[in-house]
Amino acid sequence: LGEHLGSYYLGSLSLIDPNHSITGDGIRLTGAGEERTSVTRIADGSCDVVIMNPPFVRNTNHGGGRADPYPAFSAFGIPVKIQKELASTNLGLFKGTCAHGNAGIASNFVAIADAKLKPGGTMGFILPATVTTGDSWRAVRSLVSRGYDNVTLVGIKSSNDQESSFSADTGMSEIMLVAQKRRSAAHKDPRMRIVVLDRAPKTPIEGVEFGKRILGCVSARGLEDGLDGGTPLLLGTYRIGSAMTCPLSPDWYYGAINDLSILQCAYQLERGRLMLAPGVGYELHMSTIGDIADIGPHALDIIGDNMRGPFTRHKLQDGSDPRYIALWGNDAEAQISMEVPSDKQLSAKAGSSPEHLEDVYSSATHAHMNINPRYTSQRLCAAYTDRKSLGGRSWPSVVLNNKIHEKSFVVWFASTLGILSYWVAAGKQQQGRGMTSRTAIKRLPVLDFARYDKHGSTRGIFDPIYDEFRRDALLPINRLYEDPVRREIDSAVMATLGIDEGLDDLRRRLCAEPHMGVAAKGAKGSQ
Repeated sequence: LGEHLGSYYLGSLSLIDPNHSITGDGIRLTGAGEERTSVTRIADGSCDVVIMNPPFVRNTNHGGGRADPYPAFSAFGIPVKIQKELASTNLGLFKGTCAHGNAGIASNFVAIADAKLKPGGTMGFILPATVTTGDSWRAVRSLVSRGYDNVTLVGIKSSNDQESSFSADTGMSEIMLVAQKRRSAAHKDPRMRIVVLDRAPKTPIEGVEFGKRILGCVSARGLEDGLDGGTPLLLGTYRIGSAMTCPLSPDWYYGAINDLSILQCAYQLERGRLMLAPGVGYELHMSTIGDIADIGPHALDIIGDNMRGPFTRHKLQDGSDPRYIALWGNDAEAQISMEVPSDKQLSAKAGSSPEHLEDVYSSATHAHMNINPRYTSQRLCAAYTDRKSLGGRSWPSVVLNNKIHEKSFVVWFASTLGILSYWVAAGKQQQGRGMTSRTAIKRLPVLDFARYDKHGSTRGIFDPIYDEFRRDALLPINRLYEDPVRREIDSAVMATLGIDEGLDDLRRRLCAEPHMGVAAKGAKGSQ
């Protein structure tokens, strides 16, 4: 790793170059014993198996708190100038692959494995749980869904990050990915298998037995099969987890979900069918956020350096009435109801043109989406500001195609149905926190409010619900099941949709999920 004779070497990342050699004392086992070699070449398409628990560090650290701007290349005291050259070399070598800087160099090693595997070869990786939902991991998911069969994802259910990790020291939720490189054209309807272990194996022997049970589960229930949940995995009479199959696509939407019937419920809802009990369904008109709205600018396009953003931001003072305002960060104490106050005043930078200012501020709106809520303290996945505001780092603006739906949008994501869709799709790398992005929220399912508009109406379908409950304090998201205001919102939403059934059981099961964080006493799942 570093510079040698004017060239830059990336350590094992250089294996993506088909002409790269590993120099040093390699050892090859032969019938006559060990044979030492000085150069080892790993040709593309030559490996039967590639297994790795790669480092998760990101290639760069823009805006982070670390001293090294290129943490992936900062070992051995390498100067920052050389780190920059290594990062540039890395970008060139991995151009056109599934590697992504925001995903970290683990995605680079997946690209290397794909290059080195022969058709029929198998990769095995330990990856951060965000591989299943993160936007920067989408190229990895696309690679696997496009070119691999016998895909299995394995997660561990737990109420803390360490116990949902396969590694000894990452302290974050992880997923095991096993996939076989496709030999020929894909099957007509390729599928993947998802497995949730009740706990990690404690010994290598136990790990082997767990693996046998996973491989032996050839007829697992499917994601589309009603609300039956997963097929139990048994070691004798002892349950070790559950398994389910689902369509193989770039949308995995899977983390360490304990009750797989919740995943089935979210899957059906996305497709316009609300199922709250086996065999009982209600038809709904569903869409995606990207189809009914645009998402406002990135925070750096508002306040970024070098005039990328035309504004600076300051705390919004009580009683002030500035021209430009924003909803910027999460505040568990201030943001307790559907209607929240804006928290920042924006001022024009010296030299900013009026056209640039107005172009950016044209995305100011009442509706905003939370892209990193902590379920254990925060109440909202979406919020409504009483004044039009730009959306900042945690709360991008949601610019709805029809502004009369802004209140209905916020009510939907205050309800259990909206939270269900959000929670299933959000990243699950850290217990008790959802993580998504401006790009990813465009794919979130949402009610198609326009399909419910009455002719000539100037109000959205859920406006009366918003007006009644807009300032009522909600409990944190992980306490849905005991929140009296949330229960009333749910009842009003269901009644408005003409559904004579409650959401009590769904609320309890959702709050019993380990990734929701430590649920309050009384939440219980279906197991």
